[in-house]
Amino acid sequence: MKKASFWRLAAAYAMDYVLLRIFVLAAVALTAAVLRFLGFELRFILLLAGACYWVTGILVNTLYFAALESSEKQASLGKFWLSVKVYKV
Repeated sequence: MKKASFWRLAAAYAMDYVLLRIFVLAAVALTAAVLRFLGFELRFILLLAGACYWVTGILVNTLYFAALESSEKQASLGKFWLSVKVYKV
């Protein structure tokens, strides 16, 4: 089995990163919209949206990579799309 190149792994990570950021930013936008609808001040919304971005990002990244790397396919979506597999050495 041939090892994947650095650029192939970097491209797979970039795909995963874009996919996860879309999800996280959608969650932050939804949180901000709900807070705005409820009548909170803009300063509070920005503060909470920033906190939501970091907390959601950490949770989503951790769960995403832990679940997919330990799955039957042994790859995140980016690695799966580029046919890169994680093996135990």
